[in-house]
Amino acid sequence: MGIKHRNFQATEYVIVFKNGKVVKQGLGLSLFYNSATTSLKVVPSTAFDTSYMFDDVTTKDFQKLSVQGDISYAISDFETASSMIDFSYTTPAEYRMKLTDAQNKMAKRLNGIVQAEIARFMADRDIRTAIQSQNELSFDLNETLKDNSYIREFGLKVINVSVLGILPQPETRKALEAATREEILKSRMTPSTNAGILRSNKNASSRKTN
Repeated sequence: MGIKHRNFQATEYVIVFKNGKVVKQGLGLSLFYNSATTSLKVVPSTAFDTSYMFDDVTTKDFQKLSVQGDISYAISDFETASSMIDFSYTTPAEYRMKLTDAQNKMAKRLNGIVQAEIARFMADRDIRTAIQSQNELSFDLNETLKDNSYIREFGLKVINVSVLGILPQPETRKALEAATREEILKSRMTPSTNAGILRSNKNASSRKTN
């Protein structure tokens, strides 16, 4: 308790409350304050990264996919974020714990939104189209999440969403590979080859008749 002094980093947005009212705010503040009447919230302005992986995404033809990637994001509205998440500052050690918890909450919110958008995107595509839609999905996610109200109400903004992989379930992948091999074999069969096969089958039938 009593008079304290703190120097904050240039990447830390400090909100100073006195008797419950905001009296000062800004990046990298240096201040003396009375901890009995003054409280602080310290909101990071740096970008964060989190990963996602969803194993139960369903396509239009009811096939299961695994989609994985990364999300880069930052806090765009410091006051809104501080009202939704606990960024209160007491001691450096306690603040580090709160910051870790805050990152987990922000990542959970973003992952839930990304999962819903991926589900919507894949519900309109069959399995063959879906597994080849990595670039299209990445573009769609970045465009959709720019103005997502559920992200804004948390005081966040998405910098980039990447899609690192879209994979079918193992049994589906085997079936697709088998179908692809069959299509390749068919495409390699020229008209003359097909005619030869037909003549061979006809001759075999004639011999059996004789």
